Amino acid sequence: MRTRITRLVMVGILAALVGPAPVAAKDPLDIEGRRLQAAAERAAATPGGAGRVVETLAATFAVPESTVIALRDQERLGYGEIGIALALSRTLADRDGLAAGAALEQILGRRRAGEGWGQIANGLDLRLGEVVSGVRRADRSVARLEKPERPAAEGSRNRLEKPERPHRPFRAERVERFEGRGRR
Repeated sequence: MRTRITRLVMVGILAALVGPAPVAAKDPLDIEGRRLQAAAERAAATPGGAGRVVETLAATFAVPESTVIALRDQERLGYGEIGIALALSRTLADRDGLAAGAALEQILGRRRAGEGWGQIANGLDLRLGEVVSGVRRADRSVARLEKPERPAAEGSRNRLEKPERPHRPFRAERVERFEGRGRR
């Protein structure tokens, strides 16, 4: 009995020293934000990609490009976090009739206070599905940037042109058969 208690105490001490196991993010906003971040980082690594990512995020959430740049530079947010913040602010602005800038400042104020994205959404009683779909839309738009652009074709596709087919030769008309005595 004494060894059993000693073992339990040892396991307890060991668990306290190691600490809790890292848990994967189960918050849908964090998951979608990470996807958007990964896609945006890949697209931004291409020549001129950072500017295209900023344009795409601005167009997706109908904000000026300067807003996206300010969030990136001044607030030190990644592209995924920018997508989440803009999706939250857009949902809040649509629901409460706020100006986009006021809604964004409210979201950023809560973030600066240390709240997580899910806590912010729950604290403002926002529908998480709408916010997540906004982030997914941005993710799809940014993911398209990763694909190389095709050069514009002049009049036709960039395929090898087929040589012109020769015209069919003249075909003589069908001659009627001679019907002799034996045939009818």
